[in-house]
Amino acid sequence: MQTIKETSPWMSLEEAVEYTGVGDQTLRKHIHKGKLKACRAGTVLIRVHRDELDRWLKSQPAKGPTDVRNGCRLGKKTGPRPK
Repeated sequence: MQTIKETSPWMSLEEAVEYTGVGDQTLRKHIHKGKLKACRAGTVLIRVHRDELDRWLKSQPAKGPTDVRNGCRLGKKTGPRPK
């Protein structure tokens, strides 16, 4: 039997960090700026919908050597290093 946590599309901020590979403060910043929609329950509890996270991730430009949207390594060359 699946639990509600496994079937619910709503994630805590901690689960969203694990799902996206993006830091807690980055997610909070985008929520605060209105770029990432989230629901608050009281003053502390934040919930983000999985579809909203997917939409937000697709809108973000790839930064650095790893693209968190699909797990690809970007800019990595194959073969021996030139001398």
